[in-house]
Amino acid sequence: MVKAICDECQKVYEVSCSDLEWETTSYEKHSDGMGSETHYNAEWEETCTCENNLRVSFFYVEYPAGFLETDETTISGCSINGDCSPI
Repeated sequence: MVKAICDECQKVYEVSCSDLEWETTSYEKHSDGMGSETHYNAEWEETCTCENNLRVSFFYVEYPAGFLETDETTISGCSINGDCSPI
């Protein structure tokens, strides 16, 4: 669960990570023998009651399996508390 807090009016929105539509892409990495690399992307957008546009974009790279190599979250119009790791 992530809480998104509007920069304009401080209204709090709860974002359920399991409700996000995750886009997953896997790439085989034959050169090092450690299996495939998997990319996970998801976005959440909302227009606040104060008309401010809120956007959170999650990007993760899993490599090797079970290990998050990269974790990038981009936010606009809000701040967040929490994380939405797909693994």
